[in-house]
Amino acid sequence: RTGHSYNVPIFTRLKGALDVPALERTLRELIRRHEVLRTTFAEVDGQPVQCIAPELPFSLSVRTLAENDRDDAAIRAHAEHEVRQPFDLRHGPLFRASVLKVHDDDHVVLLNFHHTIFDGWSIDVLSKELSAAYTAFVSGSAPTLPPLPIQYADFAQWQRSWLQ
Repeated sequence: RTGHSYNVPIFTRLKGALDVPALERTLRELIRRHEVLRTTFAEVDGQPVQCIAPELPFSLSVRTLAENDRDDAAIRAHAEHEVRQPFDLRHGPLFRASVLKVHDDDHVVLLNFHHTIFDGWSIDVLSKELSAAYTAFVSGSAPTLPPLPIQYADFAQWQRSWLQ
């Protein structure tokens, strides 16, 4: 387990309708598409080794906030509680996603990643792909994301070789 200082949280407040099943399908598609979201780390001979699962079961956690739990301070407390939850690098998953339902037309989407699989560069990729896939699923079509030229493990291997 790692402490929460390595967590990379992304919280988004959405005003208006949220299609929760489409969001869940979107996140499942991103998990299928990106090996890094299915990655854990084992220890072999004292060294960390990346393990990529062929698939990862995922369900989006949705919590409807009680009437007395809907002010900004309470919402912030829920978000901070999520951020402080440690990740288990060996067993994963190394990201979590949940939705806080404030009202029918007011939601907070909480995404939390461990830094070993997510960094500043990843935010732009995630935002674009999440938006495109969600829009497609809401409209009843399949997302048409371009093929990935490489996976993160390929990039990490190239970087390790270059540094040596």
